[in-house]
Amino acid sequence: MPRRRTLLLSTAAAVAALGAAGVGVTPAWQRPRFTAGFADLRPAPLPPAAPAVVAPPVTTDLDVRVAGAVLRATVHSPTLPGRHPAVVLVPGGGPATRAGLTDQADRLARAGIVALVFDKRTAGYSFVRRDYGQLADDAVALLRVLRARSDVDAARTGLWGVSEGGWVVPLAAAREPAVAFTVLVNAPTMSPGAQLSWAIDDGLRRQHAPAGARRLAARAMAMGGTGYTDHDALPALRGLTRPVLALYGTADRAVPPAQSARILLDTVTAPCTVRFFPGADHGMKVAGRYAGGYVDTMVAWITGLPATASAPPAVAGASPEQAFAAAEPPVPAWGRLPVVAAAQATLAAAAVTALVATRRARGSTAAAPLSGGVAGSRVRRAVRRAVWAGLGTGVGINLGVGAFVGLGFVDAPPAVSHGVWLLLRLGAVGTVAATVSAAGAVLDARRAGWRPGRAGAVALAGAGVATAAALGLGAYWELFGPRW
Repeated sequence: MPRRRTLLLSTAAAVAALGAAGVGVTPAWQRPRFTAGFADLRPAPLPPAAPAVVAPPVTTDLDVRVAGAVLRATVHSPTLPGRHPAVVLVPGGGPATRAGLTDQADRLARAGIVALVFDKRTAGYSFVRRDYGQLADDAVALLRVLRARSDVDAARTGLWGVSEGGWVVPLAAAREPAVAFTVLVNAPTMSPGAQLSWAIDDGLRRQHAPAGARRLAARAMAMGGTGYTDHDALPALRGLTRPVLALYGTADRAVPPAQSARILLDTVTAPCTVRFFPGADHGMKVAGRYAGGYVDTMVAWITGLPATASAPPAVAGASPEQAFAAAEPPVPAWGRLPVVAAAQATLAAAAVTALVATRRARGSTAAAPLSGGVAGSRVRRAVRRAVWAGLGTGVGINLGVGAFVGLGFVDAPPAVSHGVWLLLRLGAVGTVAATVSAAGAVLDARRAGWRPGRAGAVALAGAGVATAAALGLGAYWELFGPRW
């Protein structure tokens, strides 16, 4: 009974110390509220309906070589004679293909606008690496192909970008003077890291997830190490010199519409028109259909240039609601991805070393009798438990980060996030208990005259490093903190 009481008290003290250490070394941060929104907006003026063309557009497939890659594209052309305005449609995130934007290209072509869609470059494009500069070069190359067509008015040819394309299109337009206009649809104007963090936090808040889980997810997205998440959108926005049309859905859960539009208006010096569509999601749809006036607004603005570039009002539509700002939490140097990854690698290597050494030490480690067992075997069992617990915590942290990032994009019951957070914290506390128990077993054995052999010493060193790494990671991710 005294031994069990000592274990409980020591575990509680260690948890409290780790909790205090985690709070002490981690910068305090609460997601700031967003207060620079748009209040009392007038409804968007109704544009003339896009002309209905019964005949389907003419489609032409192209292969365009850019920087060692072949971009497969399709041009949707109106059946009407003459030269027409034209636009290159730049897709959003992921390995997007032409199919995702074919419907919009078809609608634009039926309204008298030549539209080009293409399969996005995938070589060198992944979760950890995205070269927005190269994607911008792709867009410029496709624009030049479009401008050279006999049915295109080169002076009225521009770029259209949705979601992630909202970072690509301004880069391309700032580089290429021939871009006559840009259309941005649900385009983020903060860094990708801040946008992703906001989207995940917004989803977790709607699920009433634990505050600690939200902080964990936000900090995970701000670790860096992926390059593209630190992309600064402002220099390209400042470089825009031709008219801009920005369209946002007020029910967008992936991009903060009010803040994105505010940054855009405060940064772009070129004529800028912003329209908000009530109830429209990230795909600019309401109940599975394009928001009313969305396509007509694009068509009227593009075909009416240059007059529509400065036609009042500059901002109109439903007032978007956004309670919290997209902002990256402060991440200390030891919280950046390379350091966290190194700690995880150290944990794994030390744990494997300890487990292998304990097997080699079996039968070779000197052991003296203890009341209740044999010192060597008791130490080995306690060390193995601590090492496995530490490995479990390391793996659990990775799974927990993935779980909370994923939960930010789905609608799940609050019990799911609370359950995952509870399991993560209980596992970390279990690692503390196992570590304290192993330390007690070693001390008791040493007092009784037990001395480890060479393999035993290696096992103890490996276990110490592994559990220290696991507990350090747990403290950083606030798994021992007093706040839920």
